[in-house]
Amino acid sequence: MTTGSVREFSRYESLVTGGAIRLTGTTTNDLDRLPRYDVPPEVSPLDLLLADRRMPESADSSVTASGAG
Repeated sequence: MTTGSVREFSRYESLVTGGAIRLTGTTTNDLDRLPRYDVPPEVSPLDLLLADRRMPESADSSVTASGAG
């Protein structure tokens, strides 16, 4: 280990230290607050999530999130 070396934070670490992301414990009591996605059985949920990431914000997704709230 060298003295005086400074490690750069990852993007995630900088968001946590800056307060943009708060780390909290999640339990099964929190399940009703999490979004649920209606996914047809013939479609891969992962493929839909990845496609949604690539879509612009203004475009509509074929999968809707529903939550109890």
